[in-house]
Amino acid sequence: MLQLPELRKKSMAVFVVEGEKGSFLVETIHGVRTVKALALDARRCQEWDVKVARAAHLRFDEGRTANMVQTVVTPFER
Repeated sequence: MLQLPELRKKSMAVFVVEGEKGSFLVETIHGVRTVKALALDARRCQEWDVKVARAAHLRFDEGRTANMVQTVVTPFER
């Protein structure tokens, strides 16, 4: 059976990945001239897609775990 520490661990993983995604975006926006000058836009776009996919996967996994916990708790709340 799943426990709350597992949900906390998954939530923290989502938090970390979302932070990395945000910092990547800010870094790209601030260095857009360098990205364009070095023709790195295709590479940055591919890296962004990987980060978004990873965040989406972790967020889905977190939501599924939270749903399982809620399913177990709901009968006790009633």
